[in-house]
Amino acid sequence: MSVKMDQLLEVVSEVRKQFKQNESISVRKARIRACNLIANQKQVNASTVYDKVIRKLAPDVKSVAAFDVLLEDWLVNDDTALEIILSNHCSDVGDSQRVSEIFGGN
Repeated sequence: MSVKMDQLLEVVSEVRKQFKQNESISVRKARIRACNLIANQKQVNASTVYDKVIRKLAPDVKSVAAFDVLLEDWLVNDDTALEIILSNHCSDVGDSQRVSEIFGGN
């Protein structure tokens, strides 16, 4: 699994976890918490995690706000756009398997 996709999928998983625990939390707030948590776990700056979120998904996702919309559409409406975008950006079989695991468990 690529490092960029690993961190990105960790953020997606953590946002889902926080959202399921408290559906009144905004996706933006859950994403910020998730990025900070992943950054602390990986011992990197939060900006490094944010950068991977956007750069990994370019040109399909142009901003963090656009990423938040995709997350919310997935969490609230079971929309598949985020899963499709992530699948299109997989660089190996490990990435593809992890995307399937995360979105299959929604």
